[in-house]
Amino acid sequence: MMGLFKELKRRNVFKVGIAYLVLAWIVVQVTDAAVPALHLPDWVNSLVFFLGLLGFPFALFFAWVFELTPEGIKKESEIEPGESIATETSEKMSVVIIGLLVLALGYFVWERQNDRTSNDIGSILEKVKEDSDNNIPADSVFKAKLGEQSIAVLPFANRSNLADDLFFTDGIHDDLLTQLAKIKDLKVISRTSVMSYRETDKNIPQIAEELGVANILEGGVQRAGNRIRVNAQLIKVDTDEHLWAETFDREMTVDNLFEIQSEITKQIVNQIKGQLTEDEQHLLEDKSTNSLAAWEAYSKARALLMGSGYNFSKHKKAEPLLEQAVVMDVNFTLAHAALANLHGMLFWMGVDQTIERKNKAKSALDKAIELAPNSAEVLSAQGEYFYRIEEDFKSALAMQNLALKAKPSDTDIMQKQGLAQRRVGLLQESINSFLQAYQLDPNDQNSISSAIETLDGLRDFKTIEEYLPNVLNKFPNSSELTLHAVAKELSSTGNVINARQIHNTITPIASVAYTLVSINLAWYEQDPTKVIQTWQIPEIQQITQEVAGFKEYSFLDQINAYQLLGNESKVNEILLQWRTFIDTDIRIHHRKYNKAIYFIQMAEFYFLMENKDLAKEYVDKSMLILPLDQDAFEGTAISTLAVFTLAKLGHRDQALKLIEELLELPNGYKRWDMYLDPRWDFFRDDERFNKLIEPHNLDQSIHAFSTRRVKES
Repeated sequence: MMGLFKELKRRNVFKVGIAYLVLAWIVVQVTDAAVPALHLPDWVNSLVFFLGLLGFPFALFFAWVFELTPEGIKKESEIEPGESIATETSEKMSVVIIGLLVLALGYFVWERQNDRTSNDIGSILEKVKEDSDNNIPADSVFKAKLGEQSIAVLPFANRSNLADDLFFTDGIHDDLLTQLAKIKDLKVISRTSVMSYRETDKNIPQIAEELGVANILEGGVQRAGNRIRVNAQLIKVDTDEHLWAETFDREMTVDNLFEIQSEITKQIVNQIKGQLTEDEQHLLEDKSTNSLAAWEAYSKARALLMGSGYNFSKHKKAEPLLEQAVVMDVNFTLAHAALANLHGMLFWMGVDQTIERKNKAKSALDKAIELAPNSAEVLSAQGEYFYRIEEDFKSALAMQNLALKAKPSDTDIMQKQGLAQRRVGLLQESINSFLQAYQLDPNDQNSISSAIETLDGLRDFKTIEEYLPNVLNKFPNSSELTLHAVAKELSSTGNVINARQIHNTITPIASVAYTLVSINLAWYEQDPTKVIQTWQIPEIQQITQEVAGFKEYSFLDQINAYQLLGNESKVNEILLQWRTFIDTDIRIHHRKYNKAIYFIQMAEFYFLMENKDLAKEYVDKSMLILPLDQDAFEGTAISTLAVFTLAKLGHRDQALKLIEELLELPNGYKRWDMYLDPRWDFFRDDERFNKLIEPHNLDQSIHAFSTRRVKES
């Protein structure tokens, strides 16, 4: 055995192996960085790793069998003992190994420094300060004029007067908007905003003024037997000039359908912007499908998905329609992309986080990429896959940026871009993306709601106050937007009285935002009975049944409330229900966020069960899953929940250090929230904590806090 070891050493087999492994590691690391940067497919990483692994035994084999000589490479068995230069080769190999190790160390240091920079608290706080100086004034958001190259395409009239034909009419309208959104420098108002004018009695100038556009297109669709008739007219608003009008009467075929849409788009561009570029001309000639039946199924699914609400029911209803579309036309790119997005959303919302659902999304996406890799819809679908399933937000943002270049007026892509920007810490850029989307879709509350939500994460209550009057005036019946006003009162001034008065005007809705704001308001009023009652609201009960983590959240909150009321029997009763739920819960948590929430809730459960060691273990797990460099927005939110439990476990010094950081980081703690919340009472015997969380505007509060209990002045 010793003889074999010496021979392996003499033939430099060990050094060749070491050099090969170091070099292979460097290649794998460089490939891992290059693949997302060059937008290469993920399998490139796997291939490089596999080839590196495969080559290792061959490298050892050649080192054993062959030797490098002055005459070249020879078999070791053919070299006389006196002719061998293995010793010299060994010295050269040592130099090579040292060089490779230096290179590897340099790369490792660079990578760590890069990660440290992205996650450095000081740099994040500096970025927050810069963001606060770059806000967009409210006037430029709510009184926007989009310029001469702007257009609103009003909903087409369904001239057949058959209810079943309405989706067909809307499908043509949606396709036209999709084509127009691809034209560079053309500002196109999005579907949500124009659809509100379907039954309007407002005239063209009024509509144009509300939408901020210079041009309006209106028209109608009639389907009769195997014929289709489409009429359209383009109006320049300030002069009331009809720039173009035409009626198309064709046989009902999918080719004719797309030709009509392309002809209308060309005429609009010619009249408003000028000649189409060669690339734009090519985009308009690209038919999405050769099957009319597939197009109809896709149009029905698209109508469902464009419906209001962040809910899974519309996705479940649309799923069989999209599956029909791709069966009817296996090369229907848009349907494959839409199906990939649908699977991703069902995975993201926690409806189905199985590997099967993930594989369905990947399969649909792979097919879409195979058919049209440079399509805006496919690029955006790739971004959604990175975002919703892989939780790789940097790659998601890169793909949405590319998609927006291909389709510059698409507000859906703008919103997805904004969400990804927020996750990587580009909060002001995120707000700008949401506001840009709002300007092109001013009747859609989602974009402006996301902008306000992000401003709240930055604690920029001044800008929120500028936006809210316009928002609530425009959407007076919106529960979601009114909730922002409640949250602002609580977090900026601690005014629970005003917050409750505003909250009383809201119609309860089954949403996560309504649940969180309503529960927090009851806590900040320091009314545990009202907390328990709030959890019994039917709409909130629905959320506890449908949204991952909220069942456990309701258990914990009610236990905390009953503890404050001194009702130990109810505490034990709910704790038993929670124990039973844990034993029977079969849900799968593949999303990092859901896993982190689950670990925090398990930590709270074991804390209540007086198993502090296991509780601490779960807290530590939760904080490792979603660090700030992976998710700059929700990662902070996870940390706020984990630190609360950490403090209760008695790790006060560590908790205080983290609280100080989280009071400044985006989407971290807010002083008024902690000041009002009786769930933090366990920590108020520590003056370090009291000083840290005291609101800066406490002296200006309309309340007196002699005992820290809220009283009206």
